Amino acid sequence: MQALFSKQNSNYIRNILIAICLFGCSLRIAYASYRVRIDKDAIFYIQGAKLMAKQTLSEEEQLRLKKSSVTEIQPLLPLYLTMAAKLGIDPEFAGSFLGILLGSLIPLLLFIITKKTLSSEKLALLAAFLAAIHPNLIQLSVRALRDTLYVPLVVIAITIAIYAVFDNKYWKWLLFSFVATLAIMARKEGIEIYFLFVLWSLYEIISLLIKKDKKIFKSIKILIFVSATYAMLVGSAQFAMQDTYYAEWSPMKVRWMKKILLNFYETSSKEVVNKDA
Repeated sequence: MQALFSKQNSNYIRNILIAICLFGCSLRIAYASYRVRIDKDAIFYIQGAKLMAKQTLSEEEQLRLKKSSVTEIQPLLPLYLTMAAKLGIDPEFAGSFLGILLGSLIPLLLFIITKKTLSSEKLALLAAFLAAIHPNLIQLSVRALRDTLYVPLVVIAITIAIYAVFDNKYWKWLLFSFVATLAIMARKEGIEIYFLFVLWSLYEIISLLIKKDKKIFKSIKILIFVSATYAMLVGSAQFAMQDTYYAEWSPMKVRWMKKILLNFYETSSKEVVNKDA
């Protein structure tokens, strides 16, 4: 497996990458500091988190929680915001903090993905720079939305998968399954990560079968291992929701699968309102 930095000019490339990542982080912090509007969906998530953080709810509060529909979406973001509220941390701040942290990692991850796949440090730096300054990624990083967690998790999963493909270490595939589980808990479209893995595995198996390569048995074992661990982790996550407001949450609802097929990459609502409204 190729090293992340070539021996020649390694310090120079590393310093540029660090500068790009810090610059991207600074842009996200600056945008969060001066932003005066908040997404409509984020208001529902934040209000729902504050309600779920309470020990008991009045009938009026239960009605408000049900009306917000926050308990009907994927649970990762609302549970995180609820945990923050229980600790006395403003859910909006907690959402922005985690979003900035994960969003600032995207330039580094795209550098790794590009370097590993295209073997070009210049293209990798360009990919990192574009991710650092892209307006949509900057805005997404400071919003308390499901995509704020989902997008970085997808990029993290792809990065881990690329590393795992090179050496087929089981612990890396286990880590991939764990991140893929978090992704489906962030958005229902997270199931696409597993589907893409299966398609890649089938392509590799068929290619090895045609070549009559004995490595095919290793690829089959990896497919079975990842499928089993992914199913176990998703099932465990669903079981863990039993004593929460998400007791009825299921990652594989039929209506969700239909919606994914009809809208391959559905995005969250981008309606915004004034924070003081």
